[in-house]
This record gives sequence, structure tokens and C-alpha cells, in this order.
Amino acid sequence: MQSQGAGDLAARLADFIEVYGVTGLVALMATVLVCVIVILIRGAGLTLLLLWMSYSLAFVQQGSVSRAAWFLRVLCVCLLVVNGLTKFTLPRWPSFAMLTYVMFGLIFSLFSPAPTWSLQLGTLLFVTVLGFSLGLTSYLDSPEKVTSLIRMLLVSGVLWAIISVVFMGDFIAGDALRFRGGGETKATGYADWGALLMPISVWATLQKGSGYWRLAGVFCVLVIPICLFLSGTKTAIVLAVIGCGPLLLRKDAGQAWKTWAIVGTLGVITAFFAITLLKGRDTSFLVSRLTNVNVNSRQELWQAGLNQCLQNPILGSGIGSAEVVNTQIFGHGYHNAYLTIWYNTGIIGTLLVSFAIVAQTLRAWWLVKVLKNTILGDAARLILGLILAELALGFVESSFSGAGTNSLALLMTTFVLADSLPRLAEQSSAGFTGSLMESHLQLPPRSHY
Repeated sequence: MQSQGAGDLAARLADFIEVYGVTGLVALMATVLVCVIVILIRGAGLTLLLLWMSYSLAFVQQGSVSRAAWFLRVLCVCLLVVNGLTKFTLPRWPSFAMLTYVMFGLIFSLFSPAPTWSLQLGTLLFVTVLGFSLGLTSYLDSPEKVTSLIRMLLVSGVLWAIISVVFMGDFIAGDALRFRGGGETKATGYADWGALLMPISVWATLQKGSGYWRLAGVFCVLVIPICLFLSGTKTAIVLAVIGCGPLLLRKDAGQAWKTWAIVGTLGVITAFFAITLLKGRDTSFLVSRLTNVNVNSRQELWQAGLNQCLQNPILGSGIGSAEVVNTQIFGHGYHNAYLTIWYNTGIIGTLLVSFAIVAQTLRAWWLVKVLKNTILGDAARLILGLILAELALGFVESSFSGAGTNSLALLMTTFVLADSLPRLAEQSSAGFTGSLMESHLQLPPRSHY
């Protein structure tokens, strides 16, 4: 996904015009105008929905669709900035830490081996982080908005699953050894996004009183594991398990049977369809990918990356520098978000990002304990699982170090949700939306927030 979140803007615009022509450009500008009007009148709901859908559309086979999805993504994050400025709500310090990290990389972009490209990429990263920090904070003004936001992510998961089912036949009929969801990106990028959508799908199946949304969650829960298996990406399977863990480990009696029913049914259906879909095919490649316990020679790459980072450990070389240097040397990145951030922004940027992730992980754990078995408590469990999955993904992929990656967007979303839940839970316990909660909340004093 990283290559889709970066690149020369002029070249991308030229490709867009070549594919869609002047009519397409006019349609894009009209979309911008309509979205600006909608966001000023109705808020960021539609923008967020389009944003999450654009991440799943990036995997569609036709290059024209992925190009349009990239421009839609840039448009949406810019609109989130507009929404955040018009309904300004100050974000908490983890978001400021991420913004400081980006600003630090922007300052040193002049020292990048490709300064113009580095400045452009850093600007996009800044707009993305700012958009999620301000836009989401202002959007989450009531407990109901938490459910709405997660359901938007679920729509993205449904779209991802539908696209996968559509292209499943092409994979089975062809000679490809790995399933890529019909997309132009690598199987790992496709599978990692599916793995991060899996906990959201499990969350939907565990909710009460929302039949259609639970049905959508069940659909994703059935499709995503099969696609992850066919992609031959064991990292994605591990991510899905980590992400779903806090939800599946919920111990209240009312949910225990449902949780283990989901796990059991999931295993049986995945095994059945995997055997059926792979019947008559050479499965040695997939089996070797999924049963191999090593990290595919990443140790050597990480050692080389560490040596490069130590050449300029304090200040870094500017946003995007690691991608430029490593593409020339290795043909790809470090496969490690923390090394990438270190090379780009030095140890200062790395510490800022690391502290923010660790702090929000601890905060999410605290929220799980405090909110207990409530609707917002389930949201806290989902946040904890997603942050842990992102934390693990950063060690084996560049993930959230990229400017336009779905991983970065989801990480910033979990940050803002973790910061907003105590405030929203206090509103609910105070009677503003009392019907939302299933049990009384025992929250610490406001000063703890």
C-alpha cells in the first residue's frame, strides 16, 4: 500500500486525466464542491464513509479505479481538516505527538535525496494526521457517533469482501499461486488490510439489536479468513488473531457461547471452503508460506536498515527518504515501520511515535477495565485489539510510516477514539444518552482524563 500513498502528484494527475479525460476532471471538481457543501452542512459523516471505502477500492483490478480512489482519499482527508477547523475541538497529546513527528520530518526534508518528493510526501502525511486528529475529534461529539464510525469501517470491510468474492473466480481459474483480491498491489498489502478489518467484523457480530449490521459482520467474518488463507500471508492471519483477541476473550456469560460459536464456525467454514477452492491446485506454495516460522530473510534487511539509521541517528533525512534509498538498494523498503520512521525523522520522531502508540495501548487497556461490558466497552476492546495489531504489524511491514496508507488512517482513528471514549462515556452515564449503556459506569474523576 505504501506505493499507492506516495508518488508525484503531477504524474498522478496526468495519469488521471489520461484515463478519465477532461470530463473526469470536471466530475472530480464537482465531487469536491459537493463534498465541501455536505461537510459544512451535515458534518464529516459522508466524508469518513467515502474515505474508508476508498481504502478498499484501492485493491480493485482496474488501474483507473485505484487512481480515482487515491484522489478520493486525498480529497477526504483535506475535507476532514476543513471539518476540524469549522468545529474545532482540541485533540489530546498523542495526536500532537504524531503531528510533531511529521513536522520534524518536514523540516529535514531539504536533506532528503529527493527533497521535492520528500516535501510533497511529508505535506500529505501532515494533512492526513491533522485531518484525523481534528476532523475525528470534532465528529465524535456523542456516544452514538462511536457506533456510526465503526459501522463506516464495517462498510469498508463489506466492500473489501465483495471485491474479493468477485475476483475469487479469476484466481481459482488462473495460475496465480496467491490471491490478491483482484488488485494491482501485493498480496501482503491486500491481506493486511483485510486482517485489520476482521476485528471490526467480529465487533459487529457481537452487537445487539442491529440485525442488518450483524449480518454484514457475519458476511465479512466468513469471507475474510478464507481470503487471508488464500493470500498465503501468515502475518495477516497473526494480525487478525491479535486484533480479535480482546473481543473474543470477553468473559461475560451472555456473550461466551456466541464468541466460541463464532470461532468454531469460522474454523469449520474456512477449512471447508479452502479445501474446496484449492481442490486440484498445487498447494505447496501456500502451505510453505503459512507453515514457515521464519520472517522471510527480514533479519538481514533489518540489520542493514539499522546500520543506515545509525549513520544519522538523531535528526533523520526527511519524510520519504527511506523509501527512496531502499528502493535503489533493495528494491523495496525496510519491512519495518519503526526503522523507516527512524531513518526519516531520526530517533526523536521514532520516540514520539512509539510513546504515542504505547500510551494509547495502555489507555485502551484502562478503558476496557473501566467501561466493562457495555457498548462503549466493546468499542474499547476493539480499539485495544486494533492498536495491538498495528503495533505488531509495524515490526514486519512499513505500514503506518507511509503517508496515504490505510494502516496510518486506522492508527489515528484508534488514537482519537481512545481519547474520546472517556468523555463520551461520562456523557452517557450522566443521562444524555442513557439508553445506550447496558450497565452503570464507574469512571474516575474528570481530572484523570
